[in-house]
Amino acid sequence: MSYYRFSLPSQLSFADQLRRWVATLSSIEGYGEQFSSVLWLTVHEAFVNAVLHGNQSDPEQPVVMLFESGWKGGARFLGVQIRDFGKGFDPAPQLAATRSEAARSRPCGRGLLLMNHYAANLTVERLPDGCVVLMRYIPY
Repeated sequence: MSYYRFSLPSQLSFADQLRRWVATLSSIEGYGEQFSSVLWLTVHEAFVNAVLHGNQSDPEQPVVMLFESGWKGGARFLGVQIRDFGKGFDPAPQLAATRSEAARSRPCGRGLLLMNHYAANLTVERLPDGCVVLMRYIPY
């Protein structure tokens, strides 16, 4: 089992640093190019949501990411947690909207839709001091 922890200030300008870090993790773990692209897309969307909606771009509030990679029951897995420390939001209506046809045609606000599509499992938990997005993948 491998564990990785990464923390960034709540500023979108750190997205490039996050991209490099996800690429390094993908290389260390031996993920294929296609999965690495999907991982970057979904982690980026979760980071943007944590910065804008969770921490409301407050650079004093971190976005903390935990990655757990390994094998369970003979199958490879990757678990990702992306946590903010802001007011957060009620995830239930947002997650329900990802299942609607209207959500697919909106020009913005599709982060959860993309995460839900590409992750094997997506959960968003509201905490007293923020939110945590939990994504599970089957890497390839």
